[in-house]
Amino acid sequence: MNRYFQFKYFVVMMFLAAALTGCSTASHPKAVANSVRIQGVKGDWYLTVNGKRFDIKGAGVGRRQSRDGAVDYLSMAVDLGANTVRTWGTVQGDRQYLDTAHAYGLYVDAGVWLNPVRKGYHGSYRDKSYCAKVRRRTLKYIKEFKDHPAVILWNIGNETIYWTESETERVAFARFLESLIQDIHAIDPDHPVVYATSFTTAVPYIKKYVPSLDILGVNVYGGIKSAHEKIIDSLDIPYLITEYGPPGNWDQPKDRFGKPVEPTDESQVYFYKRYTKEIEMLKGYCLGAFVFHLGETTQVSATWWNINYKQFKKPSFWAVKEMLTGIKSEHPLPSIRSLVLSKTVGLRPGEQFSIMPKLAREHDGVIHFKYFYSTSSDEVGLVEFPNDELPLDVRTGGAETFINAPEKPGLYRVYVLAHDDHGNASTLNRVIEVVNP
Repeated sequence: MNRYFQFKYFVVMMFLAAALTGCSTASHPKAVANSVRIQGVKGDWYLTVNGKRFDIKGAGVGRRQSRDGAVDYLSMAVDLGANTVRTWGTVQGDRQYLDTAHAYGLYVDAGVWLNPVRKGYHGSYRDKSYCAKVRRRTLKYIKEFKDHPAVILWNIGNETIYWTESETERVAFARFLESLIQDIHAIDPDHPVVYATSFTTAVPYIKKYVPSLDILGVNVYGGIKSAHEKIIDSLDIPYLITEYGPPGNWDQPKDRFGKPVEPTDESQVYFYKRYTKEIEMLKGYCLGAFVFHLGETTQVSATWWNINYKQFKKPSFWAVKEMLTGIKSEHPLPSIRSLVLSKTVGLRPGEQFSIMPKLAREHDGVIHFKYFYSTSSDEVGLVEFPNDELPLDVRTGGAETFINAPEKPGLYRVYVLAHDDHGNASTLNRVIEVVNP
């Protein structure tokens, strides 16, 4: 090919490329920022996103994927039937998280974590330099992502008032929150601001010190109706259930070691269904809810707060999915009714003992069993992963499985995971004690 034809060929190809690019741009318009408004009057409040009514069907998804990168939790949120996901901090809700959520058609209640003032946490909201630092960090995040097409709400703070130890600091935080919300409104008037309270503990502070708050977020594990009544009697803003799930470890019976006994999957299903139905009945005041939790937080245990276990969907996942979409599992779900251990007290390091799970019902398909340990910290609320999973030495299989106790003395949770070949699973655990030899 001579130079003339080379040049002509180059020009033609460039023209075609430009034309194709133009067609692509026309068929896929550039995503734009959302305009979110609170509409209506008290008792008939609702959200609009870009002029259209929007009811939040949410899931708390702190991380877009599992820590080993093998499981896509945002994809699981879509499968659940969620239209919105919630984060708790800016490290979680980074650009990759927001981009992925948008690609999946999910909106985001983007969280900014504000530390409580208590032992183990540095800073005071009475300290002007500390407040200035928190303000700069928060507003930087707002400015960076206010035009992102996934963002519909800013969730500024989570249970900060509840976890702050002194009354003086709680008031100082509330005053700081008010000034921070005013700054956010000035920068971004198109996204309402949420503050998440533990039950209704923050309501008196919000009423007295934070008049600029747009939506009260409520983390509630039981007592939804009583929380609703206290909120609407005290505040003239709508609320959003920012977390809900079965009763927490603080409401559960304790075992011989003083550790909370984790409820069975069947028990958790009951509460997820009940609370999802109650929330639906509170529309007009309540703008929607986020089920807690889709992911792998290890608060209290590796399984307590999660509606999944890594890639497996637990019965509570399917209960919420049915409430949101009407879709049920095509396959019978595994469900562990009880867990029998031959010995739980005074185990020596490495001592062998047996563990035998009992299923709630028979299954036509094959059920596989997996066993593992974790540490047994009861911490909840301020640390995402307080407990570590530990490998377990399984000596034999069958109806009764023999395993070896950990080598280090202490209290541990020992788990069984019963899963089918369709990605469904049930979990249960009990606490054991390992003592010095």
